Amino acid sequence: MKEMMLLRACPRCGGDLHVTEDVYGSFNQCMQCGHIQDLPDVRVTASVKRVTAKAKDNVAA
Repeated sequence: MKEMMLLRACPRCGGDLHVTEDVYGSFNQCMQCGHIQDLPDVRVTASVKRVTAKAKDNVAA
């Protein structure tokens, strides 16, 4: 888990925000006043494409 600090970004007091997560999701918490902001969940989906190899017609042995 990566942790990040947002310096002087608290909307309430202008303090430093610590970006972290727990079992309920990700959130910002101010280190000075304790203000908490929930962060939206980011869903990452991957698209998988199946690729098959084609047989070569003239294969020299």
